Amino acid sequence: MLNTFTLVIPTYNRYPFLLRLLKFYESYCFPFRIIVLDSSSDLLESGELKKLLAHESITYKKLDSGIFFEEKIARGVEEITTPYAALCADDDFIIPSAVSHCIQFLEQNPDYSCVQGFYIHHSSASHFKAGKFKWAPLYFNARCIEYVRADERVYAYLAMPSKAGGQHYYAVHRSDTLRLIRRETAKYASVYNLGELFSGSLSLIYGKRKILPIFFSSREPHNLPPFDEEYHRSLYASERFERAIKGIAKHLHREEGLSLEEAEGVARKSLSAYVNRAFPARRLSMVPDCFRRFIAAIRSLKSTSLNRLYRIYYARIIERESAPYYPDFQKVKYAVISSGIDANEYIHSRTTYKRIQGTHT
Repeated sequence: MLNTFTLVIPTYNRYPFLLRLLKFYESYCFPFRIIVLDSSSDLLESGELKKLLAHESITYKKLDSGIFFEEKIARGVEEITTPYAALCADDDFIIPSAVSHCIQFLEQNPDYSCVQGFYIHHSSASHFKAGKFKWAPLYFNARCIEYVRADERVYAYLAMPSKAGGQHYYAVHRSDTLRLIRRETAKYASVYNLGELFSGSLSLIYGKRKILPIFFSSREPHNLPPFDEEYHRSLYASERFERAIKGIAKHLHREEGLSLEEAEGVARKSLSAYVNRAFPARRLSMVPDCFRRFIAAIRSLKSTSLNRLYRIYYARIIERESAPYYPDFQKVKYAVISSGIDANEYIHSRTTYKRIQGTHT
């Protein structure tokens, strides 16, 4: 895949995670090209990491520590020279053989813009005192989005989680599509949260989404401080919201042939549905406590039951010795445990980065 696929890895003050990830791909003899986008304010001191970054398959780009995340990605994807590409967080793992399956699917299906498989999340190395590697299914509500019309795909993605749940931020894309998406996201999305929704919407304007029955990625758990609704609502402030709507509408108008007024209506309806669904506290404030507790209990029971069912299914693919992705799962397990990275390191770096990015307007 050296001449076919590029993995773009953004990083910020998480050199231990970056080292872990690059050693993981070294165990596969670097099967594809890698671009590392480093905006860290910390000094890079690890000799082992410097050696890996100098590998011929890796392009290392040092960027200013204050650069907006979406601008950082937009600059990085311009360096891609292969026909297919994907993003990968520095604390996650994307499985090389899964990438190969995704590329094959895109080659055979030009009406699809992005492809991925199923995700799991793993416990941090600090949780392995008992010698057990813990993992669980992630995004098991994700569905393929295969409506013929772009406006239907965007609405399903943002407003219909039961029919089209999940994100595709890290899915495999054609490189020209990914470059377009990232350039436009840097223009129209001024905070990370909107960047994820905007880029996901553009991906679906330019094609369908496929989720293959393959082990695609293992992700680090996000053990962050309690949810701050007021802070998160501020990320969808009216001027930011309106900018994102105009950007989505521009591309719906271009690709689907809707008038600008119609396209803005679709974008507004879709984004508004997502935001209203994301912040249920106020909508439930008038509901008696007993009913709220009952609703929460039903949701928890449903989630726990689905999690157990999907874990049984995933285990047949990754955890048994005869399973097709057993060797990849073992490599993820070894990479996480041998790194010895504490969960607090992740929390500190992410919290610092979110504070910096939150000042971008």
